[in-house]
Amino acid sequence: MTAEPLPKEIATTTSTWQHLDDLIEEIVALVHARLAPREFWRQLLDRSVRALAAEGGAVWIRRGEETFALDCQIHSDRSPWEGGADAARRHARLVAHVGETKLALALPPHSGSSGDASTDNPTALSLLLSPVVSDDQAVAVIEILARPAGAPAATEGHLRFLSAVCEVAADYDRFRQLHELREHASTRGQFDQFTRAVHGRLDVRHVAYTLANEGRAIIGCDRASVAIVRGRKARLLSVSGVDTLNRRAASVRHLEALIGAVVTGDEPLWYPEDAAQLPPQIEQVLERYLDESHARQLVVLPLREAVDETNRDSAQPAIGALVCEYFTPPSAVQHTKLQTEAVAAQGTVALANALEYEGVPLVRLWRAVGQSRRLVRGRQLPKTLLGLAAAASLMTALVFVEIDFNVEARGELVPRQRRDVFATVDGVIAEIRVAHGDTVSQGQELLVLRRPQLDLERARVLGELQTARKRLSALQAMRFSGATASSEAREQYQQRTAEEEEIKEQLASLQEQVTLLDEQQAELIVRSPIAGQILTWDVEQLLASRPVQRGQMLLSVGDSNGPWELELRVDDDRIGHVLEARHDKLVPVDVSFRLAMDPDHTFDAQVRDVALNTDVLENAGPQVLVTADVDRDALPRLRPGASVLANIHCGRRSIGFVWLHDLWDAARTRIFF
Repeated sequence: MTAEPLPKEIATTTSTWQHLDDLIEEIVALVHARLAPREFWRQLLDRSVRALAAEGGAVWIRRGEETFALDCQIHSDRSPWEGGADAARRHARLVAHVGETKLALALPPHSGSSGDASTDNPTALSLLLSPVVSDDQAVAVIEILARPAGAPAATEGHLRFLSAVCEVAADYDRFRQLHELREHASTRGQFDQFTRAVHGRLDVRHVAYTLANEGRAIIGCDRASVAIVRGRKARLLSVSGVDTLNRRAASVRHLEALIGAVVTGDEPLWYPEDAAQLPPQIEQVLERYLDESHARQLVVLPLREAVDETNRDSAQPAIGALVCEYFTPPSAVQHTKLQTEAVAAQGTVALANALEYEGVPLVRLWRAVGQSRRLVRGRQLPKTLLGLAAAASLMTALVFVEIDFNVEARGELVPRQRRDVFATVDGVIAEIRVAHGDTVSQGQELLVLRRPQLDLERARVLGELQTARKRLSALQAMRFSGATASSEAREQYQQRTAEEEEIKEQLASLQEQVTLLDEQQAELIVRSPIAGQILTWDVEQLLASRPVQRGQMLLSVGDSNGPWELELRVDDDRIGHVLEARHDKLVPVDVSFRLAMDPDHTFDAQVRDVALNTDVLENAGPQVLVTADVDRDALPRLRPGASVLANIHCGRRSIGFVWLHDLWDAARTRIFF
């Protein structure tokens, strides 16, 4: 005989039990697969719901002594915890009751009463709840939303199957704890080294740096950060792998805001485990920071000192926070909660000691005094005395031993007599009569300009002048050839005479215009203002057919046969030493210089003049022009514009002043002023 199948109940046939045994074997395989807790509970719940042909289910994980939080769920719209805040609280008491009693519970539809929340089922589904007991404590509660069963035996079979699943899940929890203990044992040496490092110095930044970098390796996170807390404000001190923090960065500001929001509460933040239960003030800042950091998992642990045994009721404020971030997918990250809390505990003690130590008034002074006592003990005393003697000798030399004090300057070697040639009128360069290096005399023609408008105007005036002369000759001929006997003839004679005078005046005016145009034509010839040599390089390439304007510089002419000089540029903040040397010494200030084209030899010069104004150059800053006379016969080659590096001798000063005068001048102008 064959039994009739029961579509909504667990059948008692051999094939049905074989199917359930296979599901149990799959769950056992999940235990040994070393999955992350969230992934394990999700797959366990999925198989349990399918095995019982249920409509949904949930896994509740312990989050405290009597609190269970929803970890994952597969449910319909009729789940009892989705009916509002009041329904969620009543269902939370039901889950807590199962975890406290550690007994499986089956509630039929619409069972219980308003006075007994621990056995209340307001839904039209059967609720099956079973605890996962590990080490005599319910670590989780598995809840199944089953279809109503017709027979009590079917419900009892469902509950037995769920209890078996919970026993297998308890093995997973024990294996997980064992794995964490083994990992903790394997990292014991590393943790001891971390402990010695984090407690090695009473320096807040050192503690924060060690806690972030060394602690990250023990925790196994991708990035660790440490911040100190003052009231409700957090200040980030260190981030693993980062030497310098950019406090204006959006990620730093958002992380400090998140730490401040978390330490205000009483619980640490474990994201995404706590994502469903976050208050709005934390959820908002968390979303802003995750948008910047793109972390998959995030842990924020407030660092609080141990509770005072004499005053247990007083809440200890957080002194800092440890932030751990994971950027790998959540399923690939093994949460090392034990290591994280151990690192945080050591970091709390070290940070509290460092903050208390640095809060002592004048702690740095007393620490320096304490360290100095070692210098006068035992064998260290002779070395200390020898060092003091050397330091005293060095200070004496710096103050009393004098050496030459020089001010460096850069410049060029040029003829003293030189002139720039400028365009006298607007025009176009039509002819170039000199080249680079040509020797010219004073007044010699250098360039010829052309103005088409001037040529046109001169041709017009000359044409009018010629026409007026011909007309004047014709009038004079007519006046002398005509008779004057009759009155009409006399009248024509007088008229021609007046017209002749008018033409003479016109001729005079035109002649003046020709003279002015000739003068303007003469201005088109650019002449050398002095006798000398053309210093401008590649004149033809520079000026050929080039339009120029009045006052524009065209050429440079220098008298290379006359005296030469140095044009030196001295920084404005050093010119005072040169002026002081000129004022104190009756003899001229000496200058030694080297030519860039002959750096092996040193030549002498003397300061002749110092400019009264300061020029601000584009690439060199404010500088003052100093001119110095040179002996042209002592120079092997005279090349206009040759670069020189000069030292202006400003007397003798102490070694300390010569070496440290820049530092002293900067201190006087930027600190003492």
